[in-house]
Amino acid sequence: HIAPSFSALHLWGNTLYFLGKKKEEPSYFSHACKKYEKAIALSEGQSADILSDLYWDYGDLWAKLAEISEEATDFHVAIQAYDKAISFQDDLPAEFWLNFAQVYFTLGNKTNDLRLFV
Repeated sequence: HIAPSFSALHLWGNTLYFLGKKKEEPSYFSHACKKYEKAIALSEGQSADILSDLYWDYGDLWAKLAEISEEATDFHVAIQAYDKAISFQDDLPAEFWLNFAQVYFTLGNKTNDLRLFV
């Protein structure tokens, strides 16, 4: 039995995430989360842009989980993942910043914390 590689786990997580969105089936998201977490555990030695992509995907997943659960802690995990993506690469495309801002905006509305809007 050969263990999946970092790249395979990352892509597997992406596939499960997109299946969950396409089929509107939340169970795919929990499976995607496990794949991303395994990829993170195997991420040592990966380039900064690859790690940034992984954490961006992980942030998007948690943003989706937070949208479903409406739990502030899930939004917080998404924010942490996006922050980690920025720590590896700060010149990310506009789509990233829009996703990141949406999580802050939604969490700010839920918690009435105006600092999150800034």
